[in-house]
Amino acid sequence: MQEMLGGDLSRWQPHLKTAKAPAVFCEMMDFGIRHFKCATVREARYLIQAADEQNQAVDLLLAINLGGRNLLDFADLAKRHPQHDLALLTESPEHATNITRQHPQLRLWIDLDPGNHRSGIPLDQPERIQATVEATGTSLAGLHFYEGLVTDTCPDIRKQKCFALYGELMKVHQRLSPPNEPLPLLTSGTPSFEAALSYPYFQNIPHRVGPGTVIYWDNTSEEYGIEGFQFAATIATRVNSRPTDQHFTCDAGSKTLDAACGDPVGVIVKFPNWHAQTPNEEHLPFFAPQRDAPSAGTLLEIRPRHVCPTVNLAEQALLLEGDRIIGLTSIASRAHDAGPYPEILDNLPGQSFP
Repeated sequence: MQEMLGGDLSRWQPHLKTAKAPAVFCEMMDFGIRHFKCATVREARYLIQAADEQNQAVDLLLAINLGGRNLLDFADLAKRHPQHDLALLTESPEHATNITRQHPQLRLWIDLDPGNHRSGIPLDQPERIQATVEATGTSLAGLHFYEGLVTDTCPDIRKQKCFALYGELMKVHQRLSPPNEPLPLLTSGTPSFEAALSYPYFQNIPHRVGPGTVIYWDNTSEEYGIEGFQFAATIATRVNSRPTDQHFTCDAGSKTLDAACGDPVGVIVKFPNWHAQTPNEEHLPFFAPQRDAPSAGTLLEIRPRHVCPTVNLAEQALLLEGDRIIGLTSIASRAHDAGPYPEILDNLPGQSFP
């Protein structure tokens, strides 16, 4: 990744929704990374804790248009740790005004919708974009643009589609940027970061990319044809049944692997010819076309198709150097916080929930 960035780590703002483990956060900071993205307040909390332990200041964007209790918790985190630069997304003047008035310690990135309508302001709504920028005032951190809809496996097609989107984004960026002071721009996950790094206009402005899956890599990322990365997170699973010499079942089901990412959900390392079938909760059946199904009790290693949910489903992980186990680490920032909070307890069934 450093090589792809031309040696400039300041152009990378990796998403922590993949890494999840404070031990890995520390590895990233040891490497010199100071800009991060995350998706939950828990991820933010554990990054801040790791950064404080290493006496490092970080720049963190929680890439959600936060509201409610999550907003209050994140704002409190920023207030208690002013040495770090904490920010979140905004997509309306009303939201931006509320943040600047109630939580001035937070910075704001304007979230722009590339066309998949998951979040952000569509590029063809200039009045709303302008009003939101004005509402952020001095809290404006930059423009956020996640072109996650571009997932073609052919690199040339991805680049062509991304460049078309960047052309529209460039017009918005030029219109909003003060003279001789271009706004910072944050784009791209794993499928499109190569295209973004090669886009000429981005070379002359403050621009970063945000891929996080590259930290561990997975089978989906491998299909994009991006070279230079290795698989760093796999699943240890054991065969618990062998009905026939062509069929066997492992104990890694949908509570271990992402069942929504498409087929196959994973590939067995060293035995890619064994085909994973549809998983159940604690069972993953396989078909062995060459009638070489392993015996019950065999320990195998699976590379997940989508590594991020797999990490989130685990509480602990073994850390390895090659084949040598060097420790056990906690996936501390997995899952979500739920309280208890007085306002939740005050809104039990029979009362309206805010």
